[in-house]
Amino acid sequence: MTSAQSAFQPRRAFTQFLTKVLILILVVSAASAAAALNKPQSHDKAQPKPSQSADMPPWLDKFAKDPAMQAAVAHLITRAQTDIHYPAPRNAASLLPLLPDSTVAYIAFPNFGDVVHQAMTVFLNEVQESKALRDWYHSGDMVPVGPRIEQVVQQFYEFSRYLGEECVVAMSGDMSHPSVVVVAEIRKPGLKKFLEDTLKDSTGKPLRDIRILDPQSLAALGDAPAGKDILALVRPDFLIVSSEAAALRNVSAQVDRHANGFAVTPFGQRIKQVYSGGVSTVGAIDMQNILKQVPFKSQDDRATFERTGLADMKYLVWQQKSAGLQGLSEMELSFNGPRKGIAAWLASPAALGSLDFVPSKPILAFSLLLSNPAKILDDVRDIAGPSQAAAFASLPQFEQAMNVSLKDDILSQLSEITIEASSLDPVNPSVAAILKLKDSARFEKTLDKLFLSAPFTVASSDVGGFHSFNVTPQSKTSTVHPAYAFIDGYWIVASSHETLAEALRVHHSGESLGKSKAFLAALPSGRASLSALFYEDAAAVGSLTMKRVMPQMAALYSQAQTVAVPVAICGYAEESALRGTSTSAAFGASALLVVAAVAVPNLLRSRVAANQASAVGSIRVLNTAEVTYSATYPRRGFAPDLATLGPDPNDSSTISSAHASLVDASLGGPSCASGAWCTKSGYRFSITAVCHQRMCQEYVATATPVDANTGVTSYCSTSDGLIRLKAGEPLELPVSVKECRSWTPLQ
Repeated sequence: MTSAQSAFQPRRAFTQFLTKVLILILVVSAASAAAALNKPQSHDKAQPKPSQSADMPPWLDKFAKDPAMQAAVAHLITRAQTDIHYPAPRNAASLLPLLPDSTVAYIAFPNFGDVVHQAMTVFLNEVQESKALRDWYHSGDMVPVGPRIEQVVQQFYEFSRYLGEECVVAMSGDMSHPSVVVVAEIRKPGLKKFLEDTLKDSTGKPLRDIRILDPQSLAALGDAPAGKDILALVRPDFLIVSSEAAALRNVSAQVDRHANGFAVTPFGQRIKQVYSGGVSTVGAIDMQNILKQVPFKSQDDRATFERTGLADMKYLVWQQKSAGLQGLSEMELSFNGPRKGIAAWLASPAALGSLDFVPSKPILAFSLLLSNPAKILDDVRDIAGPSQAAAFASLPQFEQAMNVSLKDDILSQLSEITIEASSLDPVNPSVAAILKLKDSARFEKTLDKLFLSAPFTVASSDVGGFHSFNVTPQSKTSTVHPAYAFIDGYWIVASSHETLAEALRVHHSGESLGKSKAFLAALPSGRASLSALFYEDAAAVGSLTMKRVMPQMAALYSQAQTVAVPVAICGYAEESALRGTSTSAAFGASALLVVAAVAVPNLLRSRVAANQASAVGSIRVLNTAEVTYSATYPRRGFAPDLATLGPDPNDSSTISSAHASLVDASLGGPSCASGAWCTKSGYRFSITAVCHQRMCQEYVATATPVDANTGVTSYCSTSDGLIRLKAGEPLELPVSVKECRSWTPLQ
């Protein structure tokens, strides 16, 4: 196994484990959900109009085109923000003592059962009050899906009522084979029976990959190594979930011994500190322990990594003070000693004067306060090592030719950098970079030297009483004409003369982001001194993303974007730690809409791919069934339709030439006579045959999507057994043998 594969294995194992745990926590039966989504639809359902996007399901297309639906959704989002109450912050880490001493990763989150129940209640109330939502929810595709969603939410809510206020996921042990456990307190009896009754497939049988245990059945299980199954130990006091019986026993023994376990380790003590101020969600990684296990190919690789300064990382801790749309989030990356290398590039907090050139409401703004830009070049050389020396070999010749020192004349003059965007229009962007200089006059002379051989011309001009420069590229096809100016110790470079003029105007008038009362109020604890800042207008960025990935949803988005709040993330560099804080939600309603705009088409495409693969498999099944039928009933030849290949509707145990039971009822239903359709997994199927006096010498099996949202390719096959395909709109009628053989063979 390569080192890359070894490094990837724990992440893959951890991801696979958490995926299965989600199945347990959410109590979702994959089989029943699939049955609801793929329920056969009416054969005479109207085909989608050509104007409808192939990437949008009918319900989403309705949202995009119906103003009443847009208003209803916007009101629903507003209700969700005001009427849903999140769990109170927790001040004690009661589950820490139960975890293994070797825990290296820790995630704790509140019991969201009541929140989900509140959200569903708000939604159903809105359905009752809004005719648009009510008509949508009680018609079309939502008729079978809606009750299933309500059932899953209710099951999740009932499940959550058995559990305490916190759930913890912990990873421990060797990172090449990590052990993962999930622990939650049980606050009332009956959980084991509830899980056994709920975790069943569509036939009512227990899910094969989830095993519900009690202490007695765990003792009888033996010491089987970790496998694919999820093991859930239900004690009277705790629910413990893992894929390893040994991990269950370890945690269970910790409970019985009343041991302090992980809580008294240095890492456990650091996590315990987080709870002292009250938290909603906590994430922590023991970086120093994990770094000890990183496989390096050689000592040179290890030395290179140590030169970055990142080898000194200690703990990475993230906490969210509340679970609502707003609340203080904090991140800390601590080091075993003073920061060095890359970790030392960020300077101690100070006032960011460059924000005084940024409009009060930019789309994006990013600021950095650099400790020593000239040393960054030395650090890069040092990290690159001797093997990359050739990359810097030409630098002395360049400096000599230009009579410029990169370190002394350029890098050493910089201390603060801000980049802002007020418009991201691809044709006419409005972007500016603001750099604080130690010696503006020296830097301007250096710039003049560099511009002597540059592929553009520079002409001076006047902007609002300030001396500025316009840059004209030699290329006549260029649509960007930058401009720059030196003002009050700052170098402002803008994408256009107009953008530069606006930066100078807000600086002169004081109408800047740096002096905005709303922005200053959003800073944690009112600290105006920062080492770094990331600011984003979530509504504006979301609108741009929406227009690009799903323009049909722009109208709906415009109704809901008023609820979005700007995201402001502040960075602070300390002697042996880097901290980040934010009082804005990482995902507001606008962000959720953007995620939906990106995710829905991809989910639909995934479903389409699955449907198409299933359709090809079904055609193969039909080909096999036809060959078997012709061999079994040689006087009949091939079966004339799907119903003949299917089971007898009156007695499924009876097999005859009229009902051969070679395919199940989903493909061979009694109504699927010649020319009629049977529906399965988003596709409609039919068989027609060429027969003379009840002897069928040829057949054609056809599969076509139910609509444009369930597939984009039709398939067919004849007695030659070759499957052929044709992309395009769903078919109205089955194809003939001749037409099928003109289609493209499936590779």
